[in-house]
Amino acid sequence: MLAQPLQETDLQPLLFSDQHIKDLIKSGEDSVSQSNFDDAERYFTYALSNTNSQSRFYNLLLYRRAESRHDQGKYQLAEEDLSNIIVNLGPDNTDPHLFARRGKVRFRIKSWTEAAHDLIIAISSKLLSDSDRIESLIFLSRIKCFEKAYLQAEQCSDEVLQFSNLSPLMRIRALHINALAKYGLAKYEEAERGFSILLEGDYFNPLVRFVMLLKRARIMRLRGDFAAAQVDYQQASICKISPYMLGEALYRAGRMADLQHKFAGAEDLYTQALSTYAFSTKFESKILFHRGQVRYSQGKLKEALTDFKEALASNDLPANSHSDALVLTSHCLSYYKAVQKIEAFRKPGEEAQTRKAFRESGELSLEGGLFTTRPPYPLYISPRPRV
Repeated sequence: MLAQPLQETDLQPLLFSDQHIKDLIKSGEDSVSQSNFDDAERYFTYALSNTNSQSRFYNLLLYRRAESRHDQGKYQLAEEDLSNIIVNLGPDNTDPHLFARRGKVRFRIKSWTEAAHDLIIAISSKLLSDSDRIESLIFLSRIKCFEKAYLQAEQCSDEVLQFSNLSPLMRIRALHINALAKYGLAKYEEAERGFSILLEGDYFNPLVRFVMLLKRARIMRLRGDFAAAQVDYQQASICKISPYMLGEALYRAGRMADLQHKFAGAEDLYTQALSTYAFSTKFESKILFHRGQVRYSQGKLKEALTDFKEALASNDLPANSHSDALVLTSHCLSYYKAVQKIEAFRKPGEEAQTRKAFRESGELSLEGGLFTTRPPYPLYISPRPRV
């Protein structure tokens, strides 16, 4: 008996019954409840491949798969699934929750403009639940902070803080964004209050805490409260983050100690900053210059001269620091010369011979017993350290 020719329909996959689809959805949801998102995605994908696009389950399966992909960090694929649902339903018939969800996913892939567009559509709908509205406002305010549209960020976070049913987590997030927005708007007193409330608890990861400490320290510095700024910078330096950021915090703490004329403390902080070995040559030369300044101010001319020479050798100092370093280097050398002259006169022998020996010494030696007695402190007053 001859075989029947293949029909076009024979090449298409078999479509599952509604009950089979329900079973697959149940299996996928069970995997999600066990945080097995990879298996959940496979269940939903298998069901989709055997479901007609006109089926009442099709959009539900797309949404469930988008959620499982989102939980795995597959944001681009999740965004595609949500976009397919909105296309299938039509923008006018789409639940605002879907726009809110897609806006959050687009936020994850840093499509700020598209994310803001979706979130604004969701927020403008009266059908959006309070929980979705709060989350959407939080994400929108974060986008506005990234775009430096601080006034809009402040307005969004203020609206969130007006909700009476706000969860503790959402309140903390809103306070954080509100403080960042006020900082961006130069409302420093309000921003400082916000940062202080947030820093009292252990709500954030080390990087977020580090940034808040740096911003509050800058507010204190602008007020002229260098002691409080130094405390914040030193707190930031113990956050468990990258060596470069720790070095930056230690350097800034040193600058605050420097501005309070706590030169020994500043020297120690600059030395700690340099020990991180995580700087560009330009930044390292700046730290060396400032450490040279505080050593100079303590009369440690030999150590100061070494720092100034290293800083100048890099050719990376800003013009104003470069000129200051040259002036201070010349003063260090002048004091060396004065000290050497004093030591020469104290040696036994004829005065004339001593003077001659000094004149013929040529290059000044920076080694040896130049400081058998305490050197005179510089009469030159170094310029006020630049912040």
